Amino acid sequence: MKLTTLKCPACASILNIDGEKTIFKCEYCQNTINLIKPVSENKIIDGLNEMEQKKYQNYISIMYQSMNAGNYQEAYNYCNKALEVNPHSSSLWENKAICSFWLSSFSNLTDDKALEIITYLNASKQYDENSPTYEQTAKSIAENLFLVTKYKYNKIQKSLLSNGTYAYNIQSLRDAVYCYDMLELCYQIYPDNIYLKKEYEALTKGTFHWIQGQGKNSRNSYQANSIGFNAVSKKDYLLLKLPELNIVPYIPQNQTTNKEKIIISIVIVILILLLLIIGLLSKK
Repeated sequence: MKLTTLKCPACASILNIDGEKTIFKCEYCQNTINLIKPVSENKIIDGLNEMEQKKYQNYISIMYQSMNAGNYQEAYNYCNKALEVNPHSSSLWENKAICSFWLSSFSNLTDDKALEIITYLNASKQYDENSPTYEQTAKSIAENLFLVTKYKYNKIQKSLLSNGTYAYNIQSLRDAVYCYDMLELCYQIYPDNIYLKKEYEALTKGTFHWIQGQGKNSRNSYQANSIGFNAVSKKDYLLLKLPELNIVPYIPQNQTTNKEKIIISIVIVILILLLLIIGLLSKK
């Protein structure tokens, strides 16, 4: 059995896994992760002399070996060396995106690493619009990021639960918003609407109460304002992207809308007036 050493992107634990598998489960955090295989690259490049060709083939071989062994820093370095020789290779750019993902941590993915991954995938598509491996590579990276985000978000929610109620704090609110950013990054990497739908559900139906009121009366909650998060604007953006989500919200039976409250008040006033009129007539 060929073993691959990897750092779990969710909990950062070092794992030895079966390199022949495509999916593995972290023994520490129980998170499921896709093991993204390196993309094959043509080792023969026209226009290179014999020495240059051997050097290029050596770069490719070391990159493959390093990726299969889970040594993504070395793989990343040799991928760069190979790109210096063949910068128009779509598969090399895909491999660089894969390495960049494994070298990143959850906390820095909205910064430089996120831009790196998207830039490398865009370069791959630019040099080969019909790449047979691009879609699967982008999909695998996005799915991994989604699984990690889901794990982190659930962990945040569990940490808030105290005595059966949720005790919010500034850091947990910021961490939750960070998870929403990660779901949008998933969509940027691989534009599947499921990522935006999950973000909408978490924003409007999750543990955190970001929005008060409904429709035109919607406003940011105290929690949202405390960290400068414009939840209403975010919801409007998601509805613009996914208009099918703009459905009439469910109202629990023990709650009533402002319109219903006004109608009930008017009915009560009318009943009181009728009783007064009846009382006056009966005295006559």
